[in-house]
Amino acid sequence: MPGRAGRMDPRLHEVRVRIAAEAGLVPEDLPFLGELIEVRPEEARWRGAIETVLHGTARLMLIDADRLEEISRIIDPLRLEHRINFTGVDLAAAHPEGNADPAWISGKLAYKDSPFTGWIRSRISADGTDALCVDSPEQLRGPGQRVTIHAQTRSGMRGAHGGRIRHVIGFTNTERLAEIEARLGEIDTVLEELDRKRRKIAEEITRLGRERDAHRTVESTVWRDIDPDGIAAEAQGLRDRRREILASDDALKKLRAELEQTRAALTEAEIEERVNRQQAADLDTAYAALIARRDKGYTEIQRLTGQAGITITAEQKLLLEREHAAVADVTDLDGFTVGVRRLAAHLTAAHTAALGRAQAATDALEAVFQRYQDHYKDPNLSASVENYPAFKAILDGIVTTGLHERRAEWTRKLTIWSGQDLVPLAGSFGDAVAEIEDRLRPINTILSKLPFGARRERLRIDLRHLTREDVRRFRKELNALARLDVEGSDDANVQKVFDRLKAFMLQLGTDAAGKATRDHLLDVRRHIEITAVAYDSDGRDRATFAALGGKSGGESRELVAFIVGAALRFQLGDDENVRPRFAPVFLDEGFVKADGEFTGRSVMAWKGLGFQLLVGAPYDKFTSLEPHADLVLHMSKSAKGYSAVTALVPDGPRMPGFAVPVPVGGYEGGDAE
Repeated sequence: MPGRAGRMDPRLHEVRVRIAAEAGLVPEDLPFLGELIEVRPEEARWRGAIETVLHGTARLMLIDADRLEEISRIIDPLRLEHRINFTGVDLAAAHPEGNADPAWISGKLAYKDSPFTGWIRSRISADGTDALCVDSPEQLRGPGQRVTIHAQTRSGMRGAHGGRIRHVIGFTNTERLAEIEARLGEIDTVLEELDRKRRKIAEEITRLGRERDAHRTVESTVWRDIDPDGIAAEAQGLRDRRREILASDDALKKLRAELEQTRAALTEAEIEERVNRQQAADLDTAYAALIARRDKGYTEIQRLTGQAGITITAEQKLLLEREHAAVADVTDLDGFTVGVRRLAAHLTAAHTAALGRAQAATDALEAVFQRYQDHYKDPNLSASVENYPAFKAILDGIVTTGLHERRAEWTRKLTIWSGQDLVPLAGSFGDAVAEIEDRLRPINTILSKLPFGARRERLRIDLRHLTREDVRRFRKELNALARLDVEGSDDANVQKVFDRLKAFMLQLGTDAAGKATRDHLLDVRRHIEITAVAYDSDGRDRATFAALGGKSGGESRELVAFIVGAALRFQLGDDENVRPRFAPVFLDEGFVKADGEFTGRSVMAWKGLGFQLLVGAPYDKFTSLEPHADLVLHMSKSAKGYSAVTALVPDGPRMPGFAVPVPVGGYEGGDAE
């Protein structure tokens, strides 16, 4: 059921998916009748009877009658795993309303809204499909098809009962999933019971195996082997027999005595061997220790020999002698090694303590440096102790100059900073906008001489100031700060001005959302709007262009040509020069889709703005450009891979100007350029 609704048999669904794929459809275009009906909740106890009566009908795949023949041809050569029944439905035809009486199967169903709903109601209500629901077998007698709640069906003298069928009727698979969940619970219960029985049988098998082994042991055991009294008597008899033999033969007695002596000697030898082995092991251990001490001595001698060049100062020598005397007797040569160890431990402890004091002093200094940075932030310094010389210089400067003089100096620099930085910034806002207006003025002078549009109007580039409250407040605060003079002010007022200036500068960073505000506030191009205005010969504005929307293709291309040309002229020069600083403009397939009139106005606009146009276009698409071109060159390539350039003379026969064969490697067989 994954990926689909309904309770339809998965095997039929797989066949339906394959048919839909072959026909270029989705499975939802080929529904089963059972997927478009549902048993009403209050009639759920009749589901078994309904599934039985509509068994074949519910599994019927519905196809739009307009595509029936096409799908039939497509699926005919297919080898389908399961047989599927289908029918064509005329979706445009009117169908009877159908039976809604809840006493009948058709009245116990809900119908899903779909193009097939009318046909389905009519089909299920038809004679031979619908059935009257009766409460007892006695009521099966009568005309028409009838069914009991236990799914026994009768139609006249014919009847049927029994069997289990898969339920497939339903819009969704929710109820089926619940049934599966319940069935899984039942299966889990059965599995648990079977597992309990399995364990019980395994225990019984184990018990029987042990009992079998016991019986086999009893069966294979000889009584003589397990009778302790008999075995003890037999052993005693053997011992008595041995004594009698030894007593009756002197040679055996002598051998017996020698054997006992030999055994005693062997025992003593084994004990002596074990003692000797232990002594040898102890000697090996002592030898290894001596070798290790010898190697360590050699190593120490080499170390001391290698450090012979190390010298200590008189102060260090005095310190070592004093510390050595504190931990050992310097006159005791036998205790020298122990004294050196004590001295090393003592110096290590002293070194650790000194490091701790140094770290405490470092932390204290860095805390002082951080407090200074919190009050007087210097981006060139950090609170690290590595900046001690810089902070020492600051302290010396404060002590030398005096705190009052330093405050006065800071106040004076604050005034200089605001004057040097803020005053030019405030003035540059107006200068920048004025510069843009000054550079637009010659552009508009040129455009006033060039016809624009079908009515041969003129085009003007207008600049409009945008009113933005945040920018207005920023410029107002900038002008106010640029005019401030803190000379002679008290410390509180100076600090207040500094905090105000600091808050103003923070606006040039990022806002609360992390968005950069510097360009938004300082870039004057964001404070203005540029539009193009078309006006007639009387100076009346006819149209304002802020975007290309709502224009035809030709109007849009002409407007783009004028705007792009004006923008390039704005960047590259003004009307004081005949040509911009860079005049050639290359257009790839420019104006190839435009008519001659539009092309003429656009070319004249570019030429009027001082540019030299070089347009590349296919041979069959340059006719609109030809009347306006000062020179037309035709470039072609022969079948052998040679290119030629030929000048074409306008308004006359095409005379060959010049042809220069140029071999073109790697382009043989390509299209002519």
